[in-house]
Amino acid sequence: MVSFERLQQYAPFVARLGIGLVFFWFGMIQIFDGQSFLGYLPDFAKLIPAQPLTIILFNGVFDTLVGAFLIVGFLTRITAAVAVFHLILVIIGLGYNDIAIRDLGLLIVSISIFLQGPDRGSFDTHYLHPLKHHAQRHLQRQKERLGDAVGIKIKLK
Repeated sequence: MVSFERLQQYAPFVARLGIGLVFFWFGMIQIFDGQSFLGYLPDFAKLIPAQPLTIILFNGVFDTLVGAFLIVGFLTRITAAVAVFHLILVIIGLGYNDIAIRDLGLLIVSISIFLQGPDRGSFDTHYLHPLKHHAQRHLQRQKERLGDAVGIKIKLK
């Protein structure tokens, strides 16, 4: 029988992967079929000195990058914060409709990922955090050597 308590550890990974795939998918659609998104441009987009399809293309590239970063878990908390900010702007720009309700769900999951931070399956956990700890240990050793050389004890918190 499956132990759901053991499976709980995978929930942040599944949420990050799921929202990453959604961002990536919508980004790719905007890049390759931007025409279908013209009706979703908010009125304030007219203030931007660019063609509507160009705005959609840039948004598609942005969404694709956010999605890719979330899929692999690269700079997870920062990427989730960017996604949160972006989704808030999208929801405000679209107003109340079916798409905004979908984006509200994506916003809630993005906030959850931001609060959680890197999970067990993320690039951050496997590569960035070990590098950070290694650099901190190296810095501590260097400060201890310097302190020994001048005859004082240096402690880091």
